[in-house]
Amino acid sequence: MEKLTQEELIDLFKKITSELSFCSTGNIEKMLSQALLDNSGAFANNHSSNEVGQRNLQASWLLLKQAGHIHQDFDDVGFRVFSQNNEDGILLYLFTILGTGSKVAVEIGANCGDSKIGLPQCNSANLVVNHGWNSLILDGSDLHVSQLTHFFARSLNTKHFHWTDRKSLKPEESYYYVPLLRQSMIDAENVNDLIVAENISGEIDLLSIDVDGMDYWIWNAINVISPRVIVIEYNKRISPELAVTVPYKKDYVVDLNIKDIWDFNGASLLALEKLGKKKGYSLVGTDNNRINAFFVRNDLINRVFNPIDISTLYNDQKCLSVQPEDYFKKVHDLMQSV
Repeated sequence: MEKLTQEELIDLFKKITSELSFCSTGNIEKMLSQALLDNSGAFANNHSSNEVGQRNLQASWLLLKQAGHIHQDFDDVGFRVFSQNNEDGILLYLFTILGTGSKVAVEIGANCGDSKIGLPQCNSANLVVNHGWNSLILDGSDLHVSQLTHFFARSLNTKHFHWTDRKSLKPEESYYYVPLLRQSMIDAENVNDLIVAENISGEIDLLSIDVDGMDYWIWNAINVISPRVIVIEYNKRISPELAVTVPYKKDYVVDLNIKDIWDFNGASLLALEKLGKKKGYSLVGTDNNRINAFFVRNDLINRVFNPIDISTLYNDQKCLSVQPEDYFKKVHDLMQSV
């Protein structure tokens, strides 16, 4: 199916809306899903053009590496396909320069960004769909898992994954490029068991954590895998001098009814940097909106990257530096120093 022009998409939308009185909500979403997924560049069923473009980009990065030029500023290489910000490009760049091993990712916390038509917003989807990776995706929401299931079932490179109830990432099993989607509430007590249950242990390429609260504690608890690269969400509203996190609570869920909840949620970048050092990782950069931090295992980082000073990441307008006078007192009252 050829891509529609903007005018054709508008005409299609008018046609759909003209039939609203005869359509259920589900049918409307299905029609819009068909139109958008089939005709929007990044989310098209056939990702071949996107794959080709990304592979050409990788080739140019490798040529630059051979010439001794490495992008330490990730704003220069980041782009978005399925990620929340420009994490897709950063991850592709990191693994192009560092190389890959198992091409296995574990993603804890992934969703479709409240999309009604199931467009993903996670960090492993691009690697799975366009680069042949395997991924275990864990999320506590049935809705998120069902939306992601719908997406991967429609993508050309992963459409066969729903043909069988695949039990784990066993080497002898090969059903195209298959993501494992598991619904479960994740906490520090069960995260290792959830990973091992899928036959994943030891070195993997990527760990992504975004659970809106207990990110620090979940990373702290993980000991059954040794990721080469880690991307984890942090709270950019907290001063770079503070190493704090939300106190551990097994059944923690963000309460959106609490005023300024996002100011006092998750962990500060310094807290995660300190944890990374304990686990043998160095901070190498963040995404363009200063929400996700990227860490590389120390045995790999000295090949090409330098650890980054976190104070340099708070020198632009993307970080919220203006806070009320009692803000830091609240931080100490509501969050735990680590």
